[in-house]
Amino acid sequence: MKSLLLKSFVFYTMVMVISVTIQGCCENEYRITGNGTFEVFDKGFGPIDTINDEFYIRAYFEIMEVGMQNNFSLINSALATSCGEKYLNELLTNTVKLSLDKPFNYDGKAIEANSNFINIDSAKLLVTTTFDGVVEIRATTDFLSSAAFEKGQHIFHIYAETTDGLVLENELSVYFDL
Repeated sequence: MKSLLLKSFVFYTMVMVISVTIQGCCENEYRITGNGTFEVFDKGFGPIDTINDEFYIRAYFEIMEVGMQNNFSLINSALATSCGEKYLNELLTNTVKLSLDKPFNYDGKAIEANSNFINIDSAKLLVTTTFDGVVEIRATTDFLSSAAFEKGQHIFHIYAETTDGLVLENELSVYFDL
């Protein structure tokens, strides 16, 4: 009886070890597929519709899981393991563009309506992109003190491309009260 119990214990332990090993060697494949959402946040990361201080703009592009490799596991739902992530198309940082529908002044220079101003001042307008479809733009207080926006409703337009040529565009209407 002890021998049978020991053999059962060894067998189930081996099944668990093999399952954990297989689960740990998996990889999920994702693809950026669409325009997603576009939002403005305040310094505390609360969503806002009126800009009156330092703010963040975030574009979350749609992502779809398109494949999973090595999805065999006997106990995957019982373990806190996760698979690696592979993106079949990634955002091209150099294609990200941001524009406003109305002109504004920056350091005494006129910035035309609908012109890309993403690289206007990299020390004061901070841009971060991630491979998984998120673009974050932070307009610092230094940037805002150098810019003069007309009070009223404005429309931000964001544009980006992925490595497979997918064009992503989105618009967001906000009220400027600076």
